[in-house]
Amino acid sequence: MLQTKEKLLAFTISIVLVFFFIYGTNIFYSSPKRTTFCKESLYENIPVTKTSCEAIGGKWNVFGKEKAIIDINKTGWCNPTYTCDKKYTLARNKYFRTLFIIMITLGAISIIIGALMRTESVGAGFMGGGVLSISYGFIKYWGFLCDVVRFILLGIILVALIWIGYKKLNPRRRRHRIY
Repeated sequence: MLQTKEKLLAFTISIVLVFFFIYGTNIFYSSPKRTTFCKESLYENIPVTKTSCEAIGGKWNVFGKEKAIIDINKTGWCNPTYTCDKKYTLARNKYFRTLFIIMITLGAISIIIGALMRTESVGAGFMGGGVLSISYGFIKYWGFLCDVVRFILLGIILVALIWIGYKKLNPRRRRHRIY
């Protein structure tokens, strides 16, 4: 059983490990910036006609019942960032998918390394950091996953954790460990 200092060390390793993964990933694989796709100049002279709006990649939106309230002479309004927002959203979705894969992989490796370590506090820290890394990946990409994929991934993770708990952390089996 871990003592207070060992628990604190395990907790601290968990937190530092997940931040190490997050910032390391950000260094080598940075998030797309909206300003790269949508220039600020799009907001400077917003087109007032459908033709000029669509010419800059915008989307013309027709007024409904509110037309009389805003300006009786206008037929609609321009969203000048329509096309660039779509491109930014696609890039952001790809980034989160890749981040998800990276964090799941690093988390799984950390859990396996932690389960194999002889020093329990360090091993527990690696396992905790692995769980937090996997959680971070899920949080960032959860909204993009369908329920079936969520169910399958959570099932795989659950089975893997139970297997690690039974095969590597079971006190009766621990006597036979050679590493």
